[in-house]
Amino acid sequence: MAQIGPLELALIVLILVIIFRPKTITDIARSLGNLVREYRRAAGQDNEDILKAAHILGIETDGKDLETVKEEVRKRLKSSL
Repeated sequence: MAQIGPLELALIVLILVIIFRPKTITDIARSLGNLVREYRRAAGQDNEDILKAAHILGIETDGKDLETVKEEVRKRLKSSL
C-alpha cells in the first residue's frame, strides 16, 4: 500500500486551499474539532454511566479496568433476569 509523504500531503493541502476558500477550510476544521470533542464527551459519559451502574449493583471498581467492570455489570444484569 502506498504511503503519503510530506510532499504529497502538502500538495493535497494546496489543492484543498485552491478548491475551498481558506475561511471554508477553517470552518470545516472547527466543525471537525467540535465533533471530536462531542464524541469524547459522550464516550466519557458512557464510562461514568457504567461505573454508576457498577456502584448500584455493588460491584467493586477499584483497581479494575473498564472492560472488566463492563463484563461484571453485564454478568450481574444477566443473572438478575
